[in-house]
Amino acid sequence: MLLRDVGWLFAVRNEKAHRLFGLSFCDDQIVKGGPSRRMRILTLFNRLLSGKGFWVRSVRFEQGEIHVGIVSRRRVPRCGGCGRIARRVHDRKKRVWRHLAILTARTLIEADLRRVRCRRCGVRTELVGWARTGSLFTRDFEDQVAGLTRVTDKTTVNRLFEISWVTVGRIAARVVGEKLDPNAWKGFPSSASTSSPTSAGTNTSPS
Repeated sequence: MLLRDVGWLFAVRNEKAHRLFGLSFCDDQIVKGGPSRRMRILTLFNRLLSGKGFWVRSVRFEQGEIHVGIVSRRRVPRCGGCGRIARRVHDRKKRVWRHLAILTARTLIEADLRRVRCRRCGVRTELVGWARTGSLFTRDFEDQVAGLTRVTDKTTVNRLFEISWVTVGRIAARVVGEKLDPNAWKGFPSSASTSSPTSAGTNTSPS
């Protein structure tokens, strides 16, 4: 059943794209098969993105991009500055991270993150497992970019991922800095991997 849905998504990327882009899988009436099709698509993306510390709640196509709406699995938030538990929620802000392409389509991860009141750091965005603090890219995306910079030049990485030289350098610095910092993973669940995007268009700005 899931393999059939993968084939359907490939079709969306090709001849059916002009009819389906801009329509959300959350709206049962626009997806042939109704709720059943919607649940299979959500199940597919939850499996594709498993182990990242979130659940997929929505999937939609907009102008050739896949937008994946998620919610964190963590009930009690931690401070993005020090990693300590911070139960007081100040407010919530929408965040978007660029992820590795799925089915050759630019993929963006979207979530409403909590901003917490930390006794040590003040108001900070909560810690998440799928992206480094302050980054506009997911960990998977950054790790792949940083890995390629070890074996090829920045120009190649720039063209492959459609990001600027400055962004490539900053991503590499973040990844290397984390590997060298023994406290970088304080507060993360043990399942997190140690192995970011803009909402539209090619990201050529520093992040």
